[in-house]
Amino acid sequence: MPTINNATVATGTGLSTAGNGGRKIVRLLNGALISAVRTSTTSWQLHKSLDGGTAWAQLVTVTEAVNDVTLAAKGNDIHVTVSFSTSGVKHYRYNDSGVLQGTAQNIDTGQTAMGAVSTAINDTGTEIHAAWSSKNGTYPNSFNIRYAKGTIAADGSVTWGAVEQVTIGTSTTQFLQNPSVVFDKSGIPAIVYELNNNGTYRIIITNKQFTDDGSSFPNSPWKSRLVFLGASYAQSNPSAIFVPQSINGLANGRMWVAWQGKDATDSAKFNIRTSYSDDGGVTWATPTKQTTGNTYDQMNASLTADAQGKVLLTWDAQNATTTQTALKVFNGTWGATTTLTGDGYTNVSTLFDNTFKLSMTTPPLTRQSTSGAYFSGTYFTGASVSPASGALGDKTASSVLSYTVTPESGSTITSIVEKVNGTTVNTYSNPASLSRTFTIPQTNWDALKYYNTHTISVTVTDSNGMSNTQTYTFNKALANDASLLEGAKAAKDGKDRISTKRDALATQVGLPAGSSFDAISAQLASGVFKKFASGITTSDGSSSSLTVTGLSFKPQLVVWYNSNNATFGTYASPELTNAVDSRYVAMASISSSNNSTPGSSASATIYPNGFRFSTGVNASINYTWIAIG
Repeated sequence: MPTINNATVATGTGLSTAGNGGRKIVRLLNGALISAVRTSTTSWQLHKSLDGGTAWAQLVTVTEAVNDVTLAAKGNDIHVTVSFSTSGVKHYRYNDSGVLQGTAQNIDTGQTAMGAVSTAINDTGTEIHAAWSSKNGTYPNSFNIRYAKGTIAADGSVTWGAVEQVTIGTSTTQFLQNPSVVFDKSGIPAIVYELNNNGTYRIIITNKQFTDDGSSFPNSPWKSRLVFLGASYAQSNPSAIFVPQSINGLANGRMWVAWQGKDATDSAKFNIRTSYSDDGGVTWATPTKQTTGNTYDQMNASLTADAQGKVLLTWDAQNATTTQTALKVFNGTWGATTTLTGDGYTNVSTLFDNTFKLSMTTPPLTRQSTSGAYFSGTYFTGASVSPASGALGDKTASSVLSYTVTPESGSTITSIVEKVNGTTVNTYSNPASLSRTFTIPQTNWDALKYYNTHTISVTVTDSNGMSNTQTYTFNKALANDASLLEGAKAAKDGKDRISTKRDALATQVGLPAGSSFDAISAQLASGVFKKFASGITTSDGSSSSLTVTGLSFKPQLVVWYNSNNATFGTYASPELTNAVDSRYVAMASISSSNNSTPGSSASATIYPNGFRFSTGVNASINYTWIAIG
């Protein structure tokens, strides 16, 4: 991808890309770039580029009172979350043609003042997490952090859960605001935000798994950890990302946070700091002060990372005559500061791609000037391989795949590596031909078992250092004209496979390996073997209930436990015949004197694939449960 400097996204006065905690630019699966722009506080727009950022076209315009807008992407769906008017948060989902999918959903309403909003989608694409700052009737004096989780269905639609009050600041001198959503290695969401507690400034991270350190005002079950204490010096506008082990090689991956702050040396102007955590946000490294100076502000940091594990930091760098976009890159150590082409640009927002498919020299970014919104970037997407990863079906000969490599414009292919079941079998350096046939060497082919599924991969590396791996599976089958020797091997491989499957089934029903199919059938028919599932699920605070579905069986017995108030419950029925069964449940609560109080409630429901029960508590609580069928 060539260098793009200041391509016009949208023109007009009053356009804004402000809000560094939430992303203003995303990349779709098909390679399209989508940029969000606010037009003052009265509307917002989406713009689209199909050529990597050179040419842009307006895609969507929505007229509504808006404080902040943020983007997230799954596949070719565009998720837009808006902090609107003074009252709430709204979610829109568009396809890549700008057509609204379903209807706009109100995530939160009834607020009295609104601030910034941030969203992020987990790696598996099944959840979207949103955090924002607001005031409301319960907490009218302070901006506080609120949160909701949306579940993304297979068709892309989103079902939003109950809103959670994450922080509970109560004073007119307390401000908890400007959130940035980030994940840890397990996909657990956390929120980084700024705290001003009566003139004492902190950068805070919060989730539901931490041991609280008393640094903020979390609302249970949320707990906080201190990222940085600025004491009497202002700290604000955090931008957070997570880089996984697959990219940086660290056991827990690494969280990064950048923000602007003052200190005793530079007390009049903001400078940029960064810190990182290698333990999921529990502890944080001593911050690196990326800029110094007490004459001009350095503000609005935006972090991203690329496929090589580089961390790229941009910010608004003021000087005597203008504001420029500054850039520093961490590649084991922090490099020198450079500035992007162009003066008078502010509110930079970088693209963060959690699939890490891009290599970046200058990260794709949007920023504003007095005349509009603009795009810049130097980044690489790598070569493409066709067909893409998938199943190849049965193969009776060693030539298992024909494929074509297409280099990215301006690059050349430096190597192609072919593997079978993780073992390299063919390597081609600077290949002349890019239309190729994957032929497994005869020795390797002969060693592969018949009637088994095998995996091959093609890894293409180009002159920009980008690699693209496509993975395929196939079943080795016996050819109609196979030799007697091949037939004998196939017969043995088939027998071995049946034995392996039988042993696995025996283990699943509680029998030793080597048990016969008759013994397995008898075990299943005896009723001794039970189906089992367990998990930890957060209850729905708005309906005072917990619902679990998606089990592969209808439970006969369910046991759940809430460690917060030491209560547990059981459901048991010897005979369940209806599609949905409601029965009394035996319950007990353990008091401080360690006595148990039995009781009953007709509030449990068993479904063909799960269960639901009333928690009796208007709060979101983690319940540990076990279901047996």
